Amino acid sequence: FAEDYLRIFGDKEVADSCGIAPVNTISDARAKLRAFAKSKRTEWSIALKNGGNPIIVGDIGICEVISVKEYSNVKELGYGLGKAYWGHGIMPKAVALVEKYCFEVLKSEAVIVRIVGGNTRSERTAEKFLALRLCCSDL
Repeated sequence: FAEDYLRIFGDKEVADSCGIAPVNTISDARAKLRAFAKSKRTEWSIALKNGGNPIIVGDIGICEVISVKEYSNVKELGYGLGKAYWGHGIMPKAVALVEKYCFEVLKSEAVIVRIVGGNTRSERTAEKFLALRLCCSDL
């Protein structure tokens, strides 16, 4: 997976949109992935079907948040997607699935998304995610 991580997050524009430094070498990618494995984050790769060879195009993860106002069980969602796949509706679907997991399986009281200032694509994804949540709660 290090090669995929390097391919995706080695792109400065992608890294900037996630608020991280670009990954420049395969060693850096491996170190970043090892750090994720040791952290309390839960990470998933986002892959597109391609016959028998799925293509990893991004990642999505959650971590605990100490507290947010009156909520005690809060998850923070973070995500990144390769630039070639921006605007294809991939991330809102991934966010909706992880959001559902947070509420239904982990029994979270709230899910937050922190967005790098000026990242309008992530803002639109979060808006779609919130709209999906409102639609589901209206049922």
